[in-house]
Amino acid sequence: MIMKNRILFASLFLLGGLLITACEKEVLHPEARMEASSTIQARSAIDTIIQLGPDLISRIVTDVTATTTNCGPSLPDVSCYGQHNFTATAIVTNIGEINVPAGTLEIQWRIDGGSPQLQILNHNGIPAGQSVRITRPFFLGPCDCGAPPPMLFQNIIFTVLADPNDQIAEKKENNNLFRYRACNGC
Repeated sequence: MIMKNRILFASLFLLGGLLITACEKEVLHPEARMEASSTIQARSAIDTIIQLGPDLISRIVTDVTATTTNCGPSLPDVSCYGQHNFTATAIVTNIGEINVPAGTLEIQWRIDGGSPQLQILNHNGIPAGQSVRITRPFFLGPCDCGAPPPMLFQNIIFTVLADPNDQIAEKKENNNLFRYRACNGC
């Protein structure tokens, strides 16, 4: 028996971009139902492809070896009595499924919400699952603690933001920031 039901379905054309057109089709035989089912399966495959992509995350490591409890829990000591002059490295990892092509990667450093400092890294691409590193020195200024030192300590937050201007298309743009807490003071 021939059923004369009408089905509304979307056609998806991959060449030349995504073009969605709605059309009506009479279902006259089982092959027509299979065509509608194939269209739905194609849409699911496209949705999966769209979800794939590069995804950058960042973290900071330093060469600070001294620790202190002057700011509460044990933290890296970048105070005048610790390691006031040190090196920090931003490690940016592509946790996505697709490689980042060769080009430049901007890294934005900030100390305690101060003015951002931008570094640019030229790279040969960041394969999925791989990382790149960019290092910079920090000197937190001369120590003038006086005698006797007043012993004023506070948390200091270093942040690194990978791709701050979203020049690299990622599947998630909101996970590129990392905060590193240390203890500073006299």
